[in-house]
Amino acid sequence: MSFELRLWDIREKLRDRARDALLQSPPPVRRLLANAGAFGRSLQRGGIQPNDRVDHCPETLSLPLDQLRLLQTKRLRSVVGYAKEHVPHYRQHMPDADIATIDDVRGLPVLFRDALRHDPFNVVADGVLRSLLQLRTTSGSTGTPLRYYHHPETLAHNTAAWQAVLRWYGWRPAEPHAHFGGLPLVSAGVTVPPWWIYVDLWRQLRCSAYHLSPRSFRHYIDEMKRRKVRFGVGYASSWYQLAVMVRDSDVTPPKLRAIVTDSDGLTDDQKELVEEAFGCPVFRTYGCGETGMAMMECSRGHYHEVSPSKLVEVVDDLGEPVTPGKSGRLLVTDLLSRKTPYIRYDTGDLATTVQCDCGWNSPAVRHIEGRADEVIETPSGRRLGRLSHIIKPAAGVVESQIVQCAPDCMEIRVVGTDALDAASMDRVCARARRYVGDDMRISWKQVPFLPRLPNGKLRHVIREG
Repeated sequence: MSFELRLWDIREKLRDRARDALLQSPPPVRRLLANAGAFGRSLQRGGIQPNDRVDHCPETLSLPLDQLRLLQTKRLRSVVGYAKEHVPHYRQHMPDADIATIDDVRGLPVLFRDALRHDPFNVVADGVLRSLLQLRTTSGSTGTPLRYYHHPETLAHNTAAWQAVLRWYGWRPAEPHAHFGGLPLVSAGVTVPPWWIYVDLWRQLRCSAYHLSPRSFRHYIDEMKRRKVRFGVGYASSWYQLAVMVRDSDVTPPKLRAIVTDSDGLTDDQKELVEEAFGCPVFRTYGCGETGMAMMECSRGHYHEVSPSKLVEVVDDLGEPVTPGKSGRLLVTDLLSRKTPYIRYDTGDLATTVQCDCGWNSPAVRHIEGRADEVIETPSGRRLGRLSHIIKPAAGVVESQIVQCAPDCMEIRVVGTDALDAASMDRVCARARRYVGDDMRISWKQVPFLPRLPNGKLRHVIREG
């Protein structure tokens, strides 16, 4: 482990302790600190010029396909040229061939996650001050810890793209919106509201995804009404859980203009239920932390690449494009990030291509697999999804799986290397308890292997009892 990553581990332990103390603070203190953090992030992520924001404008999706491809080819040529000269990984692996058309992307090497695990600095451009970089972590759909870096330029472009898509779907920055995400806002054992923080700067009602239950959901709805929330974003699983509880009750939710989901997936039936519960359209997006948002949903329910800032490919095991109706590996290229570039990045997900007549001319896919994580249901009735991040403190873990063995028992199963650190797994269990609460027994076990689904994917959360 590099010196920088060791420093990061120390910093994360200090942050965990500070976060635990923060979660115990009175609501006004938490709100004040949340607004201070939002102000700092706004300064860091606002580093692109206003005229650059056209790069993220969804209106370009209606341009003729040849015009979209010309724009993408120009940007791909720029990103690849810079990467070959300034980024160690690509300097070593990128061929000398020039980019004449967008199809030339097929001759470029695929960036796999193992390359990031080996040395995340290999995809950072020469001369970049490491103090400027943000170290991110994700376990991904396989539950394997991954660390990677983002330059402020990347964060700014990703934020601009996300905001442009939200505006396209009807978001108005001057209006309050509700957001469900994975950031812990209060301790898992807290049984009385508030389970949210209002970020005044962003007019965002930031809701805990870990405290939704049949007993608590009415309070969430009441707070949304009190804040005059008109738009919803965030975890698809949380909005679905909330919609189910609304459906099975006499509660009337606020009338929303739209809900835009991220992070985890909704089936078509689940989407329809959420739309009925909140009386508004629901739009699904796809992305990953490494590349940012890459696809958005059209009127036909298909996912289109966010052209011209992203390039999406669906390929077979030989790296060749699959035909419509076929499933393949999902690759994403960020066409605007140069300092920390991700070119033909293998997301680890599978997708099925489709021909779409919605009027958007960028390539489309019908299904995205690999995000069908099940949820943990606690004895108190809370349903928790997207728990893959709890494995982040683990050392020497190849892959992991969370199994609910009984209503009050959760086991974290890991495939480890010879360097598997038992103390780090104890920290994983402690981290899990912050989200799950004290009404479940949490343990871990090393296993020789984890079973796969028929499509070769690993389901990260399983309920056996």
